[in-house]
Amino acid sequence: MFKLWESFLRWLTANFEESPKEPTVNIIVINEDVTLMNQFRKLFLREFCRFAGNFPPCRKPSVERETEVRKYLSEVIVPFHHIWGVVKEGRLIGFAAVMKNGKNSGGTHKISHIFVEEGEGRITESLVKLCKEFYKKLYIELPADSHLVNLLKRLGFKEVKREKREGGTVVALSFHR
Repeated sequence: MFKLWESFLRWLTANFEESPKEPTVNIIVINEDVTLMNQFRKLFLREFCRFAGNFPPCRKPSVERETEVRKYLSEVIVPFHHIWGVVKEGRLIGFAAVMKNGKNSGGTHKISHIFVEEGEGRITESLVKLCKEFYKKLYIELPADSHLVNLLKRLGFKEVKREKREGGTVVALSFHR
C-alpha cells in the first residue's frame, strides 16, 4: 500500500508542478496611468522618426531633432482620444494612439500611430483586433511599404486611397462594422 501511495505522490508532483509561466501581456488604455504615459512618451519619442521620416525635424542632428520632436509631442499627445498600451511584465512594449477624426467624420476614429516591438507580431494583430472591436469605424494612413498594410488588409481593412507624397507613397485604409 505504501508503494502505491508513494507512486501516486510522485505522479501528482510530476503532473502538477508549476511550470514556468509565459509573461503576461495586457492591452489597456493608458491615458490615466502616469507611469505608463511616461513610458509612452519615451517610446513614442524614440520611434517617432520611424513613423514620420519625412517630418522635417527628423532630418536634423539628434539634439535638435529631440527638441523639435518633444515640442511636437507635447502638442500632439493631448488630442489622442485613447492610447492603447501593450504592457508586458510592467513595461510598455507597444501602443496604438487613436484620435477622433473630427465632427463630420461620422464617428470614424483614426489610428494615428501604431507600434509594437519587433518579434511581437501576434500581439500587433491582437491590438488591431481590439481596436476593431472597440470602435465602429477606423482609419489609418501608412507608408505603402509598411509591414502593417498586409496585416490590416488580412484583418478586414480596405484600401481607400493611395497617394504619392514627399518621402514615398502613402496608403489609407479603413474599417467599418
